[in-house]
Amino acid sequence: MRKKNIFKEIKSFNLIELMIVVIVIGILSAIAIPKFQQAIEEAKFKEAQAVLKAIRNAEKVFKAERGVYVGVNIDESDVNKRNWWTMLNIQEVADVPNEWSYGVNVRNPGGCNAPPGDWGDDPQNEACVPFARRESGVEINEVMHIQMTDGTIIGTGPNPGPGELRANLTAGGVLDCPQQR
Repeated sequence: MRKKNIFKEIKSFNLIELMIVVIVIGILSAIAIPKFQQAIEEAKFKEAQAVLKAIRNAEKVFKAERGVYVGVNIDESDVNKRNWWTMLNIQEVADVPNEWSYGVNVRNPGGCNAPPGDWGDDPQNEACVPFARRESGVEINEVMHIQMTDGTIIGTGPNPGPGELRANLTAGGVLDCPQQR
């Protein structure tokens, strides 16, 4: 009786087939990973815009009830900022570490860059500009803000997305808003 060679019966992939599979996976990942990162970035922008709209609505309610807006210095400690957000009845507005920091600049008759000590103190204040500063990512240290009058998100266009923010902060974390003057 003749012995069968068991090694000849085992079927396997040859090297070329394995290399083709690896190349196809590489091509798919080269396409999918950037798209996935872009989707994450856009989601972070949408979240920041939603927070700014919530702040705007809370400021409108606060102004209707008390006659003034609440200013929130973007560089304040987390505890102080939490107290301001609580005053506005906003529970979930929080700075996201290494992402967005939120603030509110109150424009007094002297201009939109009122010093932080004047924020919310003047019963004649005219406008309030909620804004978010990017702490990391594509637009680090750049700002998007929302116009209280019509709710427009301002960047380089009416609805900025990743890579489109070009608003600047003055020294001390105060929003520079020349179009608001």
